[in-house]
Amino acid sequence: MKIEKKDLPKSRVFLRIILTPKEFQKFIDEAIDTLKYQTKIRGFRPEKAPKEILIEQIGRDRILSEAVEKALPQSFVDALIAKKLVSVGRPEVKIETFGFKKGLVYT
Repeated sequence: MKIEKKDLPKSRVFLRIILTPKEFQKFIDEAIDTLKYQTKIRGFRPEKAPKEILIEQIGRDRILSEAVEKALPQSFVDALIAKKLVSVGRPEVKIETFGFKKGLVYT
């Protein structure tokens, strides 16, 4: 994970957090594991369908959405710890890019 930090006025901080595709893959796998319990695929026992079939059935967008929801809180806390910061308020998050082969970049 790469973290870019810029100090702003009034004790505010701008963070740009970059997860490589390899780092983001962990969250994609977690999302698939979560969603497979909510998906019934004909011809397979519950939760036993191959990953590729699950991706096809569930849809890439839904999996990526779930992966981003899982990645944001964890990577944000990791970034705060790495930069020795304390969050006082709710952060304003803007996602720049995300994808299976793009990883995740947000500010």
